[in-house]
Amino acid sequence: MDKLRGFREFYPDEMRSRRVIFDASRKVSQLFGYEEISFPSVESLDLFRMKSGEEIVDQTYSFRDKGGREITLIPEATPSVSRMLAERKELPRPVRWFSFEKYWRYEEPQAGRAREFYQYNADLFGPYSEMADAEMIGLAGAILNELSLKGKYSFRVSHRGFIEKVLSKLGVSNPAAVLPVLDRYHKTTLETTVARLIETGVPEKSIDQLISILKEGSKLDKIEDLFADTGIDLTGIEEIGWLKRVGKLLESYSMKDIVFDASVVRGFTYYTGIVFEAFDLKGENRAILGGGRYDNLLSVISGNSIPAVGFAMGDVVLEIVMKSLNTWPEDDGAFTVTVCFTSGESSIYALDICNKLRKRGIPALISPETRSLSTQLKDASRHRSRFSVIVGDKEIAQKGATIRDMADGSQVTFPVLEAIKFLDKKRNITLLGQ
Repeated sequence: MDKLRGFREFYPDEMRSRRVIFDASRKVSQLFGYEEISFPSVESLDLFRMKSGEEIVDQTYSFRDKGGREITLIPEATPSVSRMLAERKELPRPVRWFSFEKYWRYEEPQAGRAREFYQYNADLFGPYSEMADAEMIGLAGAILNELSLKGKYSFRVSHRGFIEKVLSKLGVSNPAAVLPVLDRYHKTTLETTVARLIETGVPEKSIDQLISILKEGSKLDKIEDLFADTGIDLTGIEEIGWLKRVGKLLESYSMKDIVFDASVVRGFTYYTGIVFEAFDLKGENRAILGGGRYDNLLSVISGNSIPAVGFAMGDVVLEIVMKSLNTWPEDDGAFTVTVCFTSGESSIYALDICNKLRKRGIPALISPETRSLSTQLKDASRHRSRFSVIVGDKEIAQKGATIRDMADGSQVTFPVLEAIKFLDKKRNITLLGQ
């Protein structure tokens, strides 16, 4: 029976490559002081109906359980994370959390989108400051750098409050209705965008002004230049200063030339401040990651407003981008050792060595049945073991073990403890990539 459309499965070699991505993200997160959390795969549908907007609710795998409750497989992390924080008011601030969980969305499978996917998520709760926003973008950039993408991506940044004030100055009475149109500016035709802008209340006389700032970006310290010839009055829009200060702080993260892009507004309704996305330099794919500030979300859950900023990065687009840039970690096999024995009498001695290796942290395999030495060595090759340990009557008599290098067939006999130390050294060299 075939698997369901839009769902993926990973064999061991594919999972080892994916594990490199997970581990790299965890490593950088912990260097920034973020702690890992986990949350349920199923939540009340109302949690997402209130927090994420109807668009995301339409994409959920939702149903009624046996108790008649409307529940859903989680489509994103932020509402669940916010609920967790609201339940633990005693936690010292700021709170830095990250997770790498599996999510589900009922949408049309296509390049860059699957119905089931892994997603990294990071959030910083407590501070309302440019420093916090810069830290979140800096963390995102550091993870991409750790994934060998340094110099191969760009960040596009905007600010929800800024864009809403610009829309108000253009005569838009309901800026929130226009944001989804801006979000799809680069994903649809100009004709469609103009038609949707008019439908959502943008005066026809303001269309050209709005399109002019959507067409091009600018550096964060040059935002006024983008608006210079548009006739849009930026007086009283203090968010420009916020964006400039974030850009200055990002220089400490070795992140320069951050692009201001008015079309970056993010699809979720809960964003309140800075918003950002990262793309490959060629712009051939969907956003690698995206996030922003959402200061009001917890007040909906608990009645207490807690400033927050975060971002998410899905594995589907990340894999496409990394493979296109030849940076996806190709599986070269885990470092394993196969312990072989020449007879049933030597199996206990071999098993003892196998368990000694495991206690040392060295992955070790052993045949669960007595087979010929040649068959065991063939299995070692098929399982891509770097070394094999061979024991027989001679090794038992010498209290030793023979180690065969599976790459060139050379072998040498050591006392057991020396053999284990030798393999431990080889494993450490492999782990360090030397």
